[in-house]
Amino acid sequence: MKKYITLKNIGIFYILILLGTSFAFPEYNRYVSYSAIVIMVPLLILKLVKQREEDKVNGTQNFKFSIYNVLMAAVFMGILFYLIHSNYPSAS
Repeated sequence: MKKYITLKNIGIFYILILLGTSFAFPEYNRYVSYSAIVIMVPLLILKLVKQREEDKVNGTQNFKFSIYNVLMAAVFMGILFYLIHSNYPSAS
């Protein structure tokens, strides 16, 4: 049986919802983004717990690589946040 509700599909769904709300109701973008964070973080944690259990059974290292991916994404987001909120003079 094919799984249709996956972490990737939920992420794509929220991107589409965010695009739709940005065109129709731009004042609600912040709330849609917050709800995406609230929903995606527990799903990511559950996926990592399942990968850790699978690694213990099979002796693989998928969990370690997943943690590295999450840490790299967090560093990348931190760098982007710093660049966006820096005090460089704007062109306007």
